[in-house]
Amino acid sequence: MRRGNQAEYAVRLVLKEFKKEKLIVKWRQSPRYGQEDQSGIDFTIFIKNGEVIYLQVKFRRKGSDQKLIKSYLEKHRHAIYRGGSYENLVINDHLRKHPDVKNIIMVSHWQIPQSERDYRRINILYDKLFKIIFPKKDS
Repeated sequence: MRRGNQAEYAVRLVLKEFKKEKLIVKWRQSPRYGQEDQSGIDFTIFIKNGEVIYLQVKFRRKGSDQKLIKSYLEKHRHAIYRGGSYENLVINDHLRKHPDVKNIIMVSHWQIPQSERDYRRINILYDKLFKIIFPKKDS
């Protein structure tokens, strides 16, 4: 399974939980290489209040930031690195290409559940995705 598919698999497990708990109405994964996928959307999530959230899933490979940054810049020659972490580079590059898709979850290699019963890792992603879909509103 490709790394990106592993990260999307992990997000699918969490979205299934959200649906089961009735936190969301439904969700849809974009077909690989389809129009939504080309537009930077991996998942479309429908919230109870009628809101639609477009989500991009990124995989955080194992390795030091400096090695990952160097590798990313070699592969993505159009990317602009202005300092900071590997995650910042990947997220900023995504936002440059797809400015309308602002909801991004970065799934690290150690967060990928080994099965549907790997509750510890699923709970970590559950909390991370919950904060993206249901951000605290400023009072």
